[in-house]
Amino acid sequence: SWKRQQENIKRSIITRNHLNFVHDHGSFIGLKHIAGIDISFLKSNPSRSVAAISILSFPEMTHVKTIACEQEMTLPYKAGYLAFREFGPMKHLIDFVKKFSSDILPKILFVDGNGVHHHR
Repeated sequence: SWKRQQENIKRSIITRNHLNFVHDHGSFIGLKHIAGIDISFLKSNPSRSVAAISILSFPEMTHVKTIACEQEMTLPYKAGYLAFREFGPMKHLIDFVKKFSSDILPKILFVDGNGVHHHR
């Protein structure tokens, strides 16, 4: 069930930096790219989505690249389980960046969601 999967995911949350960049006197050494990712649905056809990732250089915060894709949604909306519906298109974008633009793969990804504040 989705509830059981959420409970398993919750146990694997990482709350400390384990990446290969360090905070040193106000800067993050080794951090070159960050990104924001989100998904929206077409008003004319709610079963179609557009997911987008926008990558910025860090610390300059200049735009590097935006990639978007439209696709058919296969999972239904269910309150409290939005991530299950939206994860697929977002993962597709991240995998695309890994494959075709790995030199700009962000180490920090901002995602609209409840995160650790989710009720489950």
